[in-house]
Amino acid sequence: MANANYPVAALPPDAGAADELLYALLDVSQTGLLLLRPIFDETDSRIVDFLYEYLNPAAQRLLGQPEHPNQRLLALYPHAGPTGIFDFYRRVFESGIRGQEHFNYQYDGIDGYFRAVARPQGPLLVVSLSDDNDTPRTAMQEALRRSQLAEQQAREEAETERNLLQAVLTQAPVAIALFQGDECVIGTVNDQMCAIWGYPAAAILGLPLLEAVPELVGQEFDSLIRDVARTRQPFVGQQVAAQLRQPSGQVESQYFNFTFQPLYDAEGQLLGVLNIAVDVTEQVLARQQVQNLNEELAAANEELQASNEEYLDTNTQLLNTQQQLRQLNEELEHRVALRTGEVQRALAETEHQREQVRARQELLSQILGRVPAVLATFSGPDHRFTFFNDRYQEAVGGRAHLGQPVAELVPEIVAQGILGMLDHVYRTGRPYEATAAPIVLHNPGGPEPTAPRYANFICQPLLDSQGQTWGVQAFAVDVTEQVLARRERESRQTELQTIFEQAPVPIAILRGSALIVELANQAICDLWGHTPAQVLGRPYFEAVPATVGQGFEELLAGVLESGETFSIDESPVQLDRAHTAGRRWATLTSCFRPCAMSSSR
Repeated sequence: MANANYPVAALPPDAGAADELLYALLDVSQTGLLLLRPIFDETDSRIVDFLYEYLNPAAQRLLGQPEHPNQRLLALYPHAGPTGIFDFYRRVFESGIRGQEHFNYQYDGIDGYFRAVARPQGPLLVVSLSDDNDTPRTAMQEALRRSQLAEQQAREEAETERNLLQAVLTQAPVAIALFQGDECVIGTVNDQMCAIWGYPAAAILGLPLLEAVPELVGQEFDSLIRDVARTRQPFVGQQVAAQLRQPSGQVESQYFNFTFQPLYDAEGQLLGVLNIAVDVTEQVLARQQVQNLNEELAAANEELQASNEEYLDTNTQLLNTQQQLRQLNEELEHRVALRTGEVQRALAETEHQREQVRARQELLSQILGRVPAVLATFSGPDHRFTFFNDRYQEAVGGRAHLGQPVAELVPEIVAQGILGMLDHVYRTGRPYEATAAPIVLHNPGGPEPTAPRYANFICQPLLDSQGQTWGVQAFAVDVTEQVLARRERESRQTELQTIFEQAPVPIAILRGSALIVELANQAICDLWGHTPAQVLGRPYFEAVPATVGQGFEELLAGVLESGETFSIDESPVQLDRAHTAGRRWATLTSCFRPCAMSSSR
């Protein structure tokens, strides 16, 4: 590149050596002077950056850098590109003509209104930089500076809130989506909701709900969303069935607890309708299985009563057991109803508290307050509280305080391994999940807990802009009711099997048109000449082949078809002889009684 020729003034003959005079001038100058070396792209020789070679004392004070930073311009000051400083330097060097500009720079620890004068000198760029903060500015310049500062602060605040909102949406252990407009366009959705619908986010964002998830057509969810948007009143659904696409491609029923909540911006304008959903299919199916077991037990009890007056005591015991199971089922239903009421009251209290939060945090608070889970964030290796929601505070009896280590305020978590879980996530930077984990928390103002609660945990590392872990975020969903319901169901199944085993008469239950041997006590297995392992789960005529051709096919088909009881008194029947290949004749009095199971026969 050719430099322009600049006039050189003569110096006094006794001014001393030129180098010494130059350094003296640089040292006493109140104007910042810089020497920059251009850095060229290896492929097309474009200037892609400048390297700081030298800063005089005034420039060091202005920029807060040493005399020889030996660093690149855009690395030290990344906003030099958007503010036009880099383009100014490059334009002056490439043109070879002296230039000057004013810049308002309020980034990277610098807040000033600068006047820059630059000219190329050989392979270097010489820059004179002076701070115009102390010089009078026009009203327009001052207004521009204030506007840029306000814009920068607003951008930073919006970016912080947007990042936090996105983290909550993507890491929350519940399904979340935001619908906008009359067509319920999907504005925001997290991975959990995408998994429920059976479609990836990229395929459905920006589409109307019924177009994105066609399986929901005719199920009235879109009407509910429009009603919430029109009336501005939230809607809460409990154990509502929805027909949804499964990974296999089939459409099946799932059950959900969900809310449709109107969402507003800081000015009170409706942003859309927020949907928060929790899959309770397992809980609903567990309750249905308990009901089926009760119906099976009632049918077995009626059959035993019809068998013989001689076994009245056994039938009485079965009736008592049935009543106890019914009471247990009613207690479980009552506990579920109480829990539902507590959740609704907690949601109402959260709504009241959220109204008092500052306007700029309103959007985030609306989402966090409605997440039906315990939520807290911790910072540092000693896990100090930086955030917790009301459910967390309630769970620990009001002991959580911002800035305090969790182990000091909630010491019982140390022995239960929860503190170690937080240490592991913080140290490794890898998330941790636990399903149905037991936990005991004390309430200083209430009674000591008599049994543990059970929860699904998700702990995620919180990362800074450099990807370093600065804290841990913990979510927990209480699944105590599901765990207890599953254990109760297993206990009832075991109890029913025990009753059959202890019955003093041969009894079996055959299910369906295939007559699958579902239950058979030892007495009837001995009569058939086979072990329980040889008959259970098999069709009757495969399990007891000796009865084929003796009229039982027509007899059992008639009972299934008519739904009426059929008895045989002292009828000869050929049966297998146990432990041999032979058969034997036996005279049996039998009763075949149909059992009504739910809505099928």
